[in-house]
Parts: sequence; structure tokens; C-alpha cells
Amino acid sequence: MSNDGQNFLEQLSTLAPDSFEHRFSTLSRELGLCDLVDRNELMLLFDVSLCASLCNRAFNEPDCKVKTMRGPEANRTRRELDFMTARDIFYGSPGWQQLDALKQEAIEEAFLSISVGEECMAW
Repeated sequence: MSNDGQNFLEQLSTLAPDSFEHRFSTLSRELGLCDLVDRNELMLLFDVSLCASLCNRAFNEPDCKVKTMRGPEANRTRRELDFMTARDIFYGSPGWQQLDALKQEAIEEAFLSISVGEECMAW
């Protein structure tokens, strides 16, 4: 018998194999998340994971060295704020709070990592 979380991941897995949604579904299943959190929390994780992906893209786009508030820097700032807000909402969910530290770490590594390429550093 499948639960709402499994149904959510199944719906995402029907999308193109190279899509963000499909990759999210595959990785969530590998981590066994539908047995640990409910559909609502999977959706919160999906949102924050998408924000992290967009944040990474904004931080590392080809024009990353251009630092003006009118262009790419404004986009990077907005993406970072979106990510931090979505992350705080997810971290406040009961499902996240009930997970053990190792599972939380695995989820953060898989879905919530933000990095800036050395070529995009401000120095």
C-alpha cells in the first residue's frame, strides 16, 4: 500500500529523467524519505531543494564575477534569501525535527548544499 509521500514521488518520477523533479524523486526514494516524513514535508523539502539548486546556479552562472545590484547580484541575493526562508520553514517541520542527526546530515548533503565556485569568489 502506498502513502501520500510515495504517490508524490511517483508523480515526480514520471517526468523527464533529466528533470529536477525526477532526480529529486529518485534521490528521495534512495534515502527512504517517504517512510520518514509525510507528503507535506516532502513538498517542503522539494521547495527548499529547488531553491538550493537555483541559488547554486545563480552563484555560479557564467557572469558570476559581475557584481552589480542591478543585474546578477540582485538575482543572487534574491535566490539566497528564498533558499534561507524555505530552509527555515523545512527545518521547522515536525518530520525534520524527529529525524536523527545522521539522516538530517544525509538530507542536507543531498538536497541543501550551496557552494560557490572558486572562479566566482569575490577576491
